[in-house]
Amino acid sequence: MAGNAAGAQQAFEAAAGMVHAADAELGLVRAYMQAGAYRQALSFAAHAAGAHREVPGGMALYAWLLTIGGQQTVALRILDEWIDRLPDDATLIEARAQLATSAPRAGARLLASPWRTAPQDGALPIPFGTTVRATGVLSNDARQAWVPASALEGAQRVWVRNGLGQCVSATVAQIDVELEVALLELGEGLPAPHRLAWSPAAPSAGGPSYLVEFVESDNAQPAWPLLRQGFFARYPDPLKPRRLGIEVPPGRHGGPVLDRLGQFAGIAIQASDGSAQLLPSALIAQRWPRLAAGEPPSAPDTPVAPVAPVAPVAMFEAALTRVLQVLVLR
Repeated sequence: MAGNAAGAQQAFEAAAGMVHAADAELGLVRAYMQAGAYRQALSFAAHAAGAHREVPGGMALYAWLLTIGGQQTVALRILDEWIDRLPDDATLIEARAQLATSAPRAGARLLASPWRTAPQDGALPIPFGTTVRATGVLSNDARQAWVPASALEGAQRVWVRNGLGQCVSATVAQIDVELEVALLELGEGLPAPHRLAWSPAAPSAGGPSYLVEFVESDNAQPAWPLLRQGFFARYPDPLKPRRLGIEVPPGRHGGPVLDRLGQFAGIAIQASDGSAQLLPSALIAQRWPRLAAGEPPSAPDTPVAPVAPVAPVAMFEAALTRVLQVLVLR
């Protein structure tokens, strides 16, 4: 809660070394997540949930971590098995109900310790009435962010918060009316150990695609983002928006779209007809060349050296400090 994830990890490791207890091990899972170590947290959560069946909330936390990393089907199957054994457990039932939706939100029961299914909030106080209106993408200099312009309508104050709960104030630096994207200037930089690797060429139609975004919410509660999976739609022009190709609930979106190599392929936005579109990275690089990571994407027929695909869990871990909740007080 104090923002010292490394210190919390050391303390929980010491506690786990003294006694084999659920609160210490689930605390360690949350400390890993607070430090951005999703894969480590997911692995240890599986152990903690299985070893401490007397605390069903541990399984709720494990299922939540599976879901945000794109493994919803597995998470629901595990929860169904546990609910068969414990049909009256309110924590498991609430987790099952939320994770079955396309936009899960953690209520009070799922935010209880030791199985809290969200990051701890940063120290920055957020006024009552602030809402999560969209997702943003942190630029590689960690001082600017791209967000859907529609999220800022009527805004009195704006903040952004990453997947670790770290939050800073922001102001509007520029609005691209044609693309309906705003560039925010952050009051101070955010930690960003993972750079956005810019896709060197337009992704092939039918190739796997991944979107990382936050669920919009009528309160300013911190949350972990969600990894959504799909396939790239046809790409006739690398400098024009196209259909997203990933099934998403209605919303403003704003999260980064990644290709199978974990490279930044563009930003998901809401089109005027309400559908989800992809603003390709080539177009973003053209509009904001100073903020583009490396060379702008090349033409679709440009040969690209083969690179090994990146596991979705690794993509999600890297994105935790790159995707941002857009918090707006109207």
